[in-house]
Amino acid sequence: MKDINFLIAGVGGQGTILVSDIMAEVGMLAGYDVKKTDVLGLAIRGGSVISHIRWGEKVDAPMSMRGKVDYLLAFELLFQNRVEFFDNDQLINFGSKSFISFWE
Repeated sequence: MKDINFLIAGVGGQGTILVSDIMAEVGMLAGYDVKKTDVLGLAIRGGSVISHIRWGEKVDAPMSMRGKVDYLLAFELLFQNRVEFFDNDQLINFGSKSFISFWE
């Protein structure tokens, strides 16, 4: 079985890490070997957050290689073009149509 690579992208405060934790748990409950890592931008609300989740029979590393992400969940439209790991048309799902500033 081929590994399944997920990437979740958003900004701090949107629940990106919570969603990735849930997806990792679902993969484990389904019997897959699961690896997960979170890449945090600024350590404040509004900083970028990218989570990699990989499911498979035997997953060696938590991060997906560039262009190898199978499924992308982006909470902001601005991440459609910023996420270099996603290089196919399998799934793009957006949570909003514009960036919501937490500072206003």
